Amino acid sequence: LASLNATSGAKTIIVRNANLIIQKDITLYNDSILGNAGSSKNINSAAFIVIDGNIIVENTEVKRLDGVFIAIDLDFKNSDGQIMQKNGPSTVPLTINGNLIGNVKSLFENRQGVGDPKKDEGSVTIKYSSRLLLNPPPGLNELLSIQQALVP
Repeated sequence: LASLNATSGAKTIIVRNANLIIQKDITLYNDSILGNAGSSKNINSAAFIVIDGNIIVENTEVKRLDGVFIAIDLDFKNSDGQIMQKNGPSTVPLTINGNLIGNVKSLFENRQGVGDPKKDEGSVTIKYSSRLLLNPPPGLNELLSIQQALVP
């Protein structure tokens, strides 16, 4: 995913039996929750769901991801369901405005600490966004219920 048109509203992108490779920042949010949206239905929110594949984040180009990123392995044939980093370690910080659901071990191991934690400059910083409650992406509630049922 090298670009995404950020128009108002909630969106869901689903990838099945393949990897989602993120090469550039995904910036959907401005600093204001409603901003010029006027209604909660116009608030930007997005879910990126990968089923039986992985989410792969470029190690130096990607600094910000907005949305919910879900990687799940339903067929249990491969080691899918990972949110990982491409091309090894990086000292470039990554900020996620939303949520990560999946095996994040590789991503956290390969984003190496930089900056001052007192200034919110960790190697991976996850900031929960209430946008997902105000205007949830289509199908997200159903998928999270399925995922919760699969966790032992």
